[in-house]
Amino acid sequence: VWELDKNTWTLTIKGKGRMEDYSFLEKAPWGDYAKKIQKVIITNGITYIGQYAFSQHFLLEEVSLPESLTEIGDFAFLDCMYLENIEFPEELCSIGANAFRECQHLKIIEFPKNVSSIGEEAFALCYHLEKVTFSSDAKCGDGLFTRCEALEEVILPEVMTAIPIRMFAGCTALATVHMPKQAESIGQSAFLECKALEEIAIPSGITQIQSYLFYNCKKLSKVSLPSGLTEIGNDAFYGVSSHWDLYYAGTEDEWAAVEISEDNALNNATMHFSGEN
Repeated sequence: VWELDKNTWTLTIKGKGRMEDYSFLEKAPWGDYAKKIQKVIITNGITYIGQYAFSQHFLLEEVSLPESLTEIGDFAFLDCMYLENIEFPEELCSIGANAFRECQHLKIIEFPKNVSSIGEEAFALCYHLEKVTFSSDAKCGDGLFTRCEALEEVILPEVMTAIPIRMFAGCTALATVHMPKQAESIGQSAFLECKALEEIAIPSGITQIQSYLFYNCKKLSKVSLPSGLTEIGNDAFYGVSSHWDLYYAGTEDEWAAVEISEDNALNNATMHFSGEN
């Protein structure tokens, strides 16, 4: 059941259980008012927000989510360009692909501890997003924060094991990343063109530096790599600072055994070895 107050352009959704899914062509019942709605209230009892339910609600500024909510569908809030804040309920478990893509005025995201799955590009192109905090090891889709150009700080949980492909690609203001100590993989191009990033410490469980990982990170001048490293992919450090320091936790002999692809700017690096031959 939905009600629309045309005096305040507030849409209220009531009921229990799952909302229906919609599509780009098959709009929600309130779709005719999408360009006028400014506030959405979803009452307690709703557990799932359907796909495309509020996509392209261009004037939407405020959303109230119920404690009962556990899932947000794909594209649910796509291109809600004036949505500035979203407070997720503690029981939320899943956020769909592209769910908040192009919500250009979102500024801060805090994921509750129960979130275990976040779809690909769920927050891509959120140009004013400044800070992201995780509370648990969520399985994240590729390109999650691609081109969030105002994002300056990210706090990843210690228990996070995988950083996906292009997770922060094009986050040109990203200066601080709290890397998870238990990380086992970092996807290709994860930090591509993070031009404000100056230093990074790769966790000890990482064995491969994927291709284009720090491509065109122009200010990157200090990198720490673990001794268990076996491979560095194509152009992983292409375009970093012309004079940079690479700190390797192993020995020179161990470094010599690492398979290194071409064009990695390693010739410009000053090497530091903490291990003993």
